[in-house]
Amino acid sequence: MLEYLLLGVVGVFVASSAVLAVVAIRTGWVLPWLRGSMVRPWLWGYGTLLSDAGLFVGFLAFRALHLPSSGELMALAAMALFAAGGFLSFLSNRPARVQV
Repeated sequence: MLEYLLLGVVGVFVASSAVLAVVAIRTGWVLPWLRGSMVRPWLWGYGTLLSDAGLFVGFLAFRALHLPSSGELMALAAMALFAAGGFLSFLSNRPARVQV
C-alpha cells in the first residue's frame, strides 16, 4: 500500500515538473521565483526533463532491486541522468557577479 502511495506522489511530482519544463522549452516562461537568475530557460527545461527521467528510472530501480544486477545498473543510470540534468540546470543560470 505504501509503495503505491509513493508511486502516486512521485508520479504527480515528475508529471508537474515535466509540464513546467516543456513550457519553459517551448515558450521561455519559468516560475516567478526562477526569473531573477535565469538566462536560458530552454536549457533549464531540458535539465529538468533529464532530472525527471532520473527520478523515474530511480523509482524503477527501487522496484527492480530484487532482480539480479538489473537494479544496480538502473540505479547508476538514474544517478547519471539526475546529475546531467542538474548540470544543465546549473548552466542555465546567470553567473554570479564578481565584486571588485
